[in-house]
Amino acid sequence: MGQDISVTKIESGSQSTHIYSLNRSLTGMEIIIYSDREMVVDPNNGAAVLAARLLALNIDSVSIYSNVVTVTCEPEVFSKIKTDVDEILENLFRFYGENAGWSNES
Repeated sequence: MGQDISVTKIESGSQSTHIYSLNRSLTGMEIIIYSDREMVVDPNNGAAVLAARLLALNIDSVSIYSNVVTVTCEPEVFSKIKTDVDEILENLFRFYGENAGWSNES
């Protein structure tokens, strides 16, 4: 087993924007925005894997800047998937080997 990621939700002031601070950095010092649900995911890129999993929940876009993940989606959608979002963020690095989760299959 790997390590859980500690996640802190930061209030954004918008019902359609949800900001999370992680205790792990996923990118360098550049903002990467993902919105293409059909993107080809590099299985060695944790940010891309995370974005693909979140986009599969019907989220509009995901932006990642170092350890900050911003999720944008309609409030009605988010209310149904909030628990799934939390679980995906917290468990990204939980397993090693074949169970690492570094693929799009959940």
